[in-house]
Amino acid sequence: MILLDTVAIILIATGERMRGEARALVLGAAPGTVAVSVVSYWELGVLGARRGKTGRDLGPARDWLTALVGDLGATVLSVSPEVALAAATSDYGLRDPADRLFVATARNIDATLVTRDRAILALAQAGHVRAVAC
Repeated sequence: MILLDTVAIILIATGERMRGEARALVLGAAPGTVAVSVVSYWELGVLGARRGKTGRDLGPARDWLTALVGDLGATVLSVSPEVALAAATSDYGLRDPADRLFVATARNIDATLVTRDRAILALAQAGHVRAVAC
């Protein structure tokens, strides 16, 4: 299973260049093995409400994100009680609550997290989560 964080979603949506390993992982994914968290929907809604925060003109997230999820054949994951509690109690030094939820979700579903977040990538190097830099 592959879990895309919000930055990975933005890169895919805009066609911006992703690093080779992440690009190959996402493009070569078997049907039904890519996941997007509802946390990304929330983050993109917040970023959209702060006009221009993403630095890209993507339009309303509800429109393009729904299309992207469909194009990827991705599964949209809710935050389960187990994931919420794990994110609350296992911070691994992550201050961003969304990043904590991404890590907890990836660990819960045994997924590789596609991200640019340096702190998450450091956790991956330490063996706490599987992650690939995008």
